[in-house]
Amino acid sequence: MDLPRFADQRFLGEALQRPDLWQVAWAGTEVAGYVLVSVDAVENADLGLRRGWLDSVAVRRPWRRQGLATALVWRALRALREAGFDSALLGVDAANPNEALGLYRRAGFEVVSAATVVERGLPA
Repeated sequence: MDLPRFADQRFLGEALQRPDLWQVAWAGTEVAGYVLVSVDAVENADLGLRRGWLDSVAVRRPWRRQGLATALVWRALRALREAGFDSALLGVDAANPNEALGLYRRAGFEVVSAATVVERGLPA
């Protein structure tokens, strides 16, 4: 697989990134969507796991609502299985307006923890 143009060399050099497991959908010369996969080998060793992370799942607007994200997620899961991993993890904004949580649930993911993010503005 050719690496997408968005893949910065510094990012590719990060130890956790696994470009060999990335899934990229092309529409001609444009990236329509992708799933970036990483593996934390130290965490896996410490916990006795063989787990990969779906770090980023994205589909550009013109290709949304056509099943592309679902297909890319399933391809990433298959790639992880073929590489010897037995589970996958990801983080998701449960309030995502594109109903990402529903996509992941349909792909067999289960919510194992939830977090609250707080924010405040900074005075000038």
